[in-house]
Amino acid sequence: MVGRFLKARPVAAGVIACSGLALVFGAVGAIPVGIVLGIIALARIPSTREKGKGLAIGGIATACAWVGVLALIGAGAGSERVWITMAPMTPSISAAPVSGCSANCGSSPPSSTCRPAAR
Repeated sequence: MVGRFLKARPVAAGVIACSGLALVFGAVGAIPVGIVLGIIALARIPSTREKGKGLAIGGIATACAWVGVLALIGAGAGSERVWITMAPMTPSISAAPVSGCSANCGSSPPSSTCRPAAR
């Protein structure tokens, strides 16, 4: 009597288990597993004449949707770096160059050899 209750039962009568697993793994985000199980299920359906083609296609589609989501996230993360590097630079305060002066005119105290040119 106990053995009757412990017996493994299929998910649904006549449905390939790979197709249901493809949908589950594709929805969870296990991309390679969902795609491989979906392809296996699609390959086995014509020979076994079981149902589950829609589940297999759904598993492949959800796994591919995850690829698209991850690509958008990756593109968004990459664009932030571009905006940071393209940020305007703050202007720095520096002394205007003086004609005929080879010394650093911005030093303090100013040297006697560096005088502004007469206008």
